[in-house]
Amino acid sequence: MPPSFSAKKIHGRPAYELARKKQPVELKPVEVELFEYRLTEISGSIARFYYRMFVGTYTSRTGS
Repeated sequence: MPPSFSAKKIHGRPAYELARKKQPVELKPVEVELFEYRLTEISGSIARFYYRMFVGTYTSRTGS
Protein backbone atom coordinates (compact mmCIF):
# COMPACT_ATOMS: atom_id res chain seq x y z
CA MET A 1 0.00 0.00 0.00
CA PRO A 2 1.61 3.32 -1.01
CA PRO A 3 1.86 5.90 1.79
CA SER A 4 -0.19 9.13 1.73
CA PHE A 5 2.98 11.16 1.23
CA SER A 6 3.88 9.48 -2.07
CA ALA A 7 4.22 10.71 -5.65
CA LYS A 8 1.37 8.44 -6.79
CA LYS A 9 -1.13 10.51 -8.77
CA ILE A 10 -4.70 11.20 -7.66
CA HIS A 11 -6.69 13.03 -10.36
CA GLY A 12 -3.40 14.15 -11.93
CA ARG A 13 -1.85 15.52 -8.70
CA PRO A 14 0.75 13.81 -6.49
CA ALA A 15 -0.76 12.34 -3.32
CA TYR A 16 1.75 14.24 -1.15
CA GLU A 17 0.24 17.58 -2.23
CA LEU A 18 -3.15 16.53 -0.89
CA ALA A 19 -1.66 14.99 2.26
CA ARG A 20 0.25 18.21 3.06
CA LYS A 21 -3.03 20.14 2.82
CA LYS A 22 -4.62 17.61 5.23
CA GLN A 23 -7.03 16.46 2.51
CA PRO A 24 -8.08 12.80 2.39
CA VAL A 25 -5.77 10.58 0.37
CA GLU A 26 -7.17 7.26 -0.82
CA LEU A 27 -4.62 5.14 -2.63
CA LYS A 28 -5.24 1.61 -3.85
CA PRO A 29 -2.95 -1.33 -3.06
CA VAL A 30 -0.55 -2.17 -5.87
CA GLU A 31 0.99 -5.47 -6.89
CA VAL A 32 4.77 -5.68 -6.59
CA GLU A 33 7.36 -8.10 -7.92
CA LEU A 34 10.19 -9.35 -5.73
CA PHE A 35 13.59 -10.09 -7.32
CA GLU A 36 14.82 -12.03 -4.31
CA TYR A 37 13.25 -13.19 -1.05
CA ARG A 38 14.99 -15.42 1.49
CA LEU A 39 14.86 -16.34 5.14
CA THR A 40 18.01 -15.11 6.91
CA GLU A 41 17.39 -15.88 10.58
CA ILE A 42 14.97 -17.50 12.99
CA SER A 43 15.16 -16.61 16.69
CA GLY A 44 12.29 -17.97 18.77
CA SER A 45 9.08 -16.59 17.26
CA ILE A 46 10.93 -13.96 15.17
CA ALA A 47 11.86 -14.61 11.54
CA ARG A 48 14.00 -12.21 9.50
CA PHE A 49 13.97 -12.02 5.72
CA TYR A 50 16.04 -10.38 3.02
CA TYR A 51 14.22 -9.08 -0.03
CA ARG A 52 14.95 -7.03 -3.16
CA MET A 53 12.28 -5.38 -5.27
CA PHE A 54 11.77 -2.72 -7.93
CA VAL A 55 12.69 0.91 -7.26
CA GLY A 56 9.65 2.86 -6.12
CA THR A 57 8.17 -0.04 -4.18
CA TYR A 58 7.00 0.96 -0.72
CA THR A 59 7.85 -1.24 2.23
CA SER A 60 6.73 -1.35 5.80
CA ARG A 61 9.14 -2.47 8.49
CA THR A 62 8.11 -3.95 11.79
CA GLY A 63 10.20 -5.20 14.67
CA SER A 64 13.89 -4.42 15.10
